[in-house]
Amino acid sequence: MAQNKITVINSEEIITPFTATRALEHICFYPIEFPAYDGDVYTYVWVDAYSRFLFITGSETKVTDDLILKHLKLFLQEPDFTKNFKGLPWNLFVHKREYLLPNMAGILNEFNATSLAHEMYVAKFVMPVIEFLYRQLEETARKEPKAKRKS
Repeated sequence: MAQNKITVINSEEIITPFTATRALEHICFYPIEFPAYDGDVYTYVWVDAYSRFLFITGSETKVTDDLILKHLKLFLQEPDFTKNFKGLPWNLFVHKREYLLPNMAGILNEFNATSLAHEMYVAKFVMPVIEFLYRQLEETARKEPKAKRKS
């Protein structure tokens, strides 16, 4: 069984010291907040830095440590991940929450992964996803008849 490594990198020190050279080598995680009728909803997304493939493990009404760990487990069961994971070393990048890295390490141990907290690297790959999803949401809202909208 591979030993999981944990690394915290201050974004001020190094902006993008990493380059993915193959699919599933660098995965960036971020819960994206969306407005909803009854409050905000957070969609848990995982972006492959090499292919830009987007994994979505679900949505929740909040972001908690337990929910993040739940969605990490869901990601590791994601069919597109399990089908293509070849046992090669890979890195999971998270935005903030470096205190969760030891908990993630326990989950990732059998997957030959290293956990890293790096805000700027995650932002580099997640921001285009956020922008795209918000544009889609905007377009959908414009097309929706006004009578159906909740005031």
